[in-house]
Amino acid sequence: MNPVRGSLLTLGSQAAIAVLTFAATVVIGRTLGPESRGAIAAALLTPVLFGTLGCLGLGTATTYFVAREPARIGAIVGTGLAAAGALGALSLAVFGGATALHLLPSTTSCDGVALLALGAIAPAFLLHDLVANALRGDGRIAAWNAVYLVQSGTNVAVLAVLALGARLDVTTAIASTAASYFVSVSFGLVALRRSGLVRLTVDRALVGSLVRYGARAHVGSVVFFLNYRLDALLLQGIAGNYEAGIYATAVAPSEIVWMLGSAIAAVAFPRLAALSGDGIRKSTTRLLGCTFGLSLLVGVVAALVGPFAIVWAYGEAFRPAVTPFYWLLPGTILFSVVKLLWVHFAARDQALRVALVVGGATALDVALNLLLAAPFGASGSAVAASVSYALAAGTLLVLFAPPREWPAMVSSLRDDARRGLAIVLRGPIADRRA
Repeated sequence: MNPVRGSLLTLGSQAAIAVLTFAATVVIGRTLGPESRGAIAAALLTPVLFGTLGCLGLGTATTYFVAREPARIGAIVGTGLAAAGALGALSLAVFGGATALHLLPSTTSCDGVALLALGAIAPAFLLHDLVANALRGDGRIAAWNAVYLVQSGTNVAVLAVLALGARLDVTTAIASTAASYFVSVSFGLVALRRSGLVRLTVDRALVGSLVRYGARAHVGSVVFFLNYRLDALLLQGIAGNYEAGIYATAVAPSEIVWMLGSAIAAVAFPRLAALSGDGIRKSTTRLLGCTFGLSLLVGVVAALVGPFAIVWAYGEAFRPAVTPFYWLLPGTILFSVVKLLWVHFAARDQALRVALVVGGATALDVALNLLLAAPFGASGSAVAASVSYALAAGTLLVLFAPPREWPAMVSSLRDDARRGLAIVLRGPIADRRA
């Protein structure tokens, strides 16, 4: 698929997913209130954390190898699925053991059924990630986006039915999320099967290649996840479910800002992985200007609309989320750049550099949360997040290009923008002359 079309399709899909996710949080918030909203958000983060830690970067490795070795796609996908299944079972076992030993404070609001549903999410999340990334590596951007749309759509539909039937509570909300992951995995497997991409064989040498590359990229994925999700768990532990619910409500609309960066980065990764030498850097430079400019524009619109949307959608009880929303905005604008630079370095098999940078930013985020969460609640966590995002973005930009090269980069981007504008305007002028 053409990269521009792919980016636009992914952007549209992520916009739809953002709307669906927002709708899901509104259903939960309106029905159950801030306290239960915080309990559900913290509980759902736990199995996703286990899945993220346990996947060993298989999804990213699958995209990378499928893009570079398309002739071996069947063996790559089959081997990846087998490995993902094994790692998913291990994640489930570790989650079960940690729950039995009462090591997971974020699950204290859950009954037995909710804990079973949470345990099922970890392996389902892992398979979901692997299947989606196999489709992305093969250039099937529409099917890749559809996997995520099916998951979000299924979840919000089930939540709405439960709310209308007065059956929505912490347990059924968690069970809805678990079911949505299994539905999306089934959809993705059908899409792969129809294309003949699934061959259930395990290539031992390929397992080694997937794990070696995936492990290097995985460190970056883990610290990314911790950087923008660990604060919610810390806040719940320090300030309680109410502040966690307010913070989760502020995060939901602010993350729309980096949706553009995520869309561009996701489509760019397999294409950058197929390039070499200066081609990767030139392509990334062009994408950086586009990503930051569009994210800044969306951020301005979000700043104007966000406060009204929060109160209108969630209700007056969630008005305190407006302040942390504003504190999060600067950081989320900059984080769109971080996402693109991560795929740039991952395409050059240098993901560990990003991991070290984002790991340092995460450590700062944790330290600031410990300092600010107790006295300032959700707003303190929001400040901590924005500062850590800004640190990560600035450091990665320096690693990408020394500051002395930035004026030349800006000049090149300005020239590209002028040429693009000239091409756009040439069509209407030619039409008038005709």
